[in-house]
Amino acid sequence: MKFKMAICSVFVSVFCVMLLTTKIHDVRSKYLEASISNISATPSGLLVAVAMEFKGVIADGMFLNASNFIGRKSMERSSPTEDEWFAFYLLLDRTTDLDGRFLDPYVFAEMMLAWQANDVDKANMLLLKGFEHRPFDWTLPYYVGFNYFFFQKDYKAGAKYIVSAANIPGSPSYFPNLAARLAYYGSRSKTALFFLEQMLNENVNIKQNPELEKRLYALKNASIIEDSAYEYNVAVGNFPANVNILLEKGYLEDCPIEPYGGNWTIHPDGRVDSTSGFVEKRKP
Repeated sequence: MKFKMAICSVFVSVFCVMLLTTKIHDVRSKYLEASISNISATPSGLLVAVAMEFKGVIADGMFLNASNFIGRKSMERSSPTEDEWFAFYLLLDRTTDLDGRFLDPYVFAEMMLAWQANDVDKANMLLLKGFEHRPFDWTLPYYVGFNYFFFQKDYKAGAKYIVSAANIPGSPSYFPNLAARLAYYGSRSKTALFFLEQMLNENVNIKQNPELEKRLYALKNASIIEDSAYEYNVAVGNFPANVNILLEKGYLEDCPIEPYGGNWTIHPDGRVDSTSGFVEKRKP
């Protein structure tokens, strides 16, 4: 009986090693060709089981695969498809299943899923998962709070998470007043500009993506127009219908560049965005 159990144990161990070797090879090959590894489709429980003591090494390789994929898309000036974004999300999710305290995948999820894929729900899911593993890290609830404020316009939920971040030792001293500031600016570009600048400055270990730098430039220019529109509103009593009015009335000397090639739009509440949605046009 003991002999049979030993034989079964050997077979199970050999199977796990073979499966793990296959998965590692897939991650390595996909990393080299900069496409999403199929390991993201592996059930979480199975992946954790077969990874054994190599969890950290595999998590590092999977994160490099995700980073390389985004880098290639940026170099090609193309955007991931909906299926590719979902595979990217699964890859980050599986990475953090292997190493829940690994910070970079959570920050990368915020940068890519919330800001580029416009999938704030999945970004928040990963950020809250990270907060469970890293309750000492104020950046994770802070990102969730901002997402609720800016993207989802849920100021109550946003304030809740900003307050949670403020209560964590080591968080910035201005956090207690941050919720009021974000609520004041609401969905204005200045809110996004403030947040994105801080996120990029505080995460030097995440290579700044050219697309995010471009988004930062677009938000700076949108904020210039918004400030001029608010000056016009104070003087006239309403917001201008378009940028040309601000130019004609002298509130703007020159029209700020829209780096994505779209046309600036001024909404009735003074908010400024672009017909491009600050997104690269997909190559045909």
